[in-house]
Amino acid sequence: MPSSTRQPTAKFLCGGQHKQGRVDIEVLDGGPGVPEALHDKIFERFFRYHTGKVLGSGLGLTIARECAGQMSASLTLQTPESGQGLCVLISFPEGAA
Repeated sequence: MPSSTRQPTAKFLCGGQHKQGRVDIEVLDGGPGVPEALHDKIFERFFRYHTGKVLGSGLGLTIARECAGQMSASLTLQTPESGQGLCVLISFPEGAA
């Protein structure tokens, strides 16, 4: 199916801010989220959280966290205040990026 005819499956919000000597980038989605008990485990190689049809190899967040670390940044997961979806926070020390 051509990409121009596909329907979006999730909505994403991105934002950034400078605070306390750091630059933070947040990416929020409105999907099913990930239970907080799995927030650390989901960064393990090949781990996939199954909520139905799962695509991918389970390497994306592992690679993203390792890349962030190479830039002296941290990558963490948070549950949004609404309780729905997932927030990925990438936090860079000021001047690192």
